[in-house]
Amino acid sequence: MNFKRQSLDTYTDLNWAASATKSLKLPRDRFIQQIILRLKVTGNTDSSVTAANDGILAAIGALRITRGGNPIFNLTGADLWRINQYQFGRVGLASLITTTSQTGATLGEAEFIIPFMLNPKNPNDVKAVLPAHMFSSLDLYVDWGAAASPGTGYTITSAELRVALKEVDLTKEELGALKRIFMVNYSYEEKTHDAAYTDYKFQKDLPVGKILQEVFMTTIDNSVRNTGIMSAFKVKGIDNEFVKWDFTPSQNADAAEFGFPSGNIVTGFTAAKLSKMGAIDARGFSAGQLKVLANIGSPSSTSKTRFAYIELS
Repeated sequence: MNFKRQSLDTYTDLNWAASATKSLKLPRDRFIQQIILRLKVTGNTDSSVTAANDGILAAIGALRITRGGNPIFNLTGADLWRINQYQFGRVGLASLITTTSQTGATLGEAEFIIPFMLNPKNPNDVKAVLPAHMFSSLDLYVDWGAAASPGTGYTITSAELRVALKEVDLTKEELGALKRIFMVNYSYEEKTHDAAYTDYKFQKDLPVGKILQEVFMTTIDNSVRNTGIMSAFKVKGIDNEFVKWDFTPSQNADAAEFGFPSGNIVTGFTAAKLSKMGAIDARGFSAGQLKVLANIGSPSSTSKTRFAYIELS
């Protein structure tokens, strides 16, 4: 097993343009274990500033990766940053200046990792990797936010997203010993809270056909993350209930089970913790047979939950 790390000089293909999509062709030489991203945002501030709910993370609307044109990764920048906290048990960089009347200043920086691993806390894990050398194409897309996305009084004038890969070569003997290598897929969906719901009447179908490793939920009301709008949730299959949580205790359990400080619990964000019970093998499920059921308070017109999934195939 031989690991290789390389930074891509072609990262400038991704340089910021307001509300635009930029793309970068990724190398297809070997297995990819991780893609490491570093965001730097430059711009101006007014005499008064107010950070957006996700701060500098809002500069990236979404990150997407396709192989042969088919999506294998699609998350918002903010959700990836928060999920990394759960995957690695640490809080990544996400800075945003609050000083005012600046011109050409570094507004903020952030770091993200896209791990194609079963266990991101194990740096040598190759039970799941991305077989990039087997794909006809592999492309990274960035959907950039607007110039004012970091908040009121901020104006982005430029931004860069540096890209590095952690790759691995595996011998035939090593591949044979593994017997099977999984591929990790990331995706998200949103569902509007169109009314208040009790008795777990709010329902969202979960993806089936793969192994569902984890579900993350971002609950939003009045256009900002809100812990109180979803009071409780459960994940239910055909005949069994996999998990059942009140929302706030679920957040407290997140810190304990994923190993990050309780002071870093994020407002309006939690995991179903399927990975802590061994995941759900949904390969034999039909559409509609696996759901999140929840209780929702009185919603505003912008109220919704964003569901982010990690699946194995």
